[in-house]
Amino acid sequence: MTSSCRLFAAALVGLVSLTGCGSMRSWAPTFVQPYRPDVQQGNVVTREMVEQLRESMTRDQVRFLLGTPLLTSIFHGDRWDYVYYLQRGKGDERQLRRLMVLFKNDRLASYESDEMPPEKMQELSSLIGTMVGLSYIKEEEVRQIPRREGPLRFVLYAPLGKSPVMPDVVLVRGNALQIMLLSEAGRTAGHLHTSPTMGRPACAMIPHSMSSGEVVVSLGCIGNRVYTDLADDQGYVAIPGQALEGTMARLEAIVAANDTLEGFHRQRRVDAEGS
Repeated sequence: MTSSCRLFAAALVGLVSLTGCGSMRSWAPTFVQPYRPDVQQGNVVTREMVEQLRESMTRDQVRFLLGTPLLTSIFHGDRWDYVYYLQRGKGDERQLRRLMVLFKNDRLASYESDEMPPEKMQELSSLIGTMVGLSYIKEEEVRQIPRREGPLRFVLYAPLGKSPVMPDVVLVRGNALQIMLLSEAGRTAGHLHTSPTMGRPACAMIPHSMSSGEVVVSLGCIGNRVYTDLADDQGYVAIPGQALEGTMARLEAIVAANDTLEGFHRQRRVDAEGS
């Protein structure tokens, strides 16, 4: 390398060093954005934990149940403050919840609490935050995920042939061919119209099928595949209970039609390859 080339290279390196990260953002592609993790601070307190608080509990009992309080004061020794703050890395969502515990003679006298999320809701919120942070799902999509309209009272699940009651929804796990046959049966029975193939989260197919009355095809999601050992070539069909009889009535005809059509197309392929 000539001296002039070395001088130019050194000057270029110096220029890049001086520009810094701030100037780099001006020419970086718009889709390249820095990763901003969720910021969580304070005490995670759930509704179930608050409901276990009882008057006259000792300080040790309260600490065992709720953990060490985020805020204490030497000027207010009989008051503990549990504070939770969440700032999403993406979007503008912020959460701030407080629980104030008051003692008298080292016994729980009273407490004041914001509305706390249920334990499962807290877990779900944390999971969704992780998904948003990984750009796996957009925050605006979360509100569009199908969900139950009313509270969950109980769940009964069983193999279809052993179910003691008519099911609200039937889940069928199968390979691509089996899913194709079921979806064709559902469509010809009038129970699958514009329902798209669903993806993550896999569990959303259940409330969607129940509320729409439609047969729903789902590719599942990575979490479902891990917990259920769903094979790479498998997926799901969700059939609402009221559509089960009509769909099954059409399935036999659909299978027979596909068998006939398969023979037709195979012969046609042989003829085409031989010509």
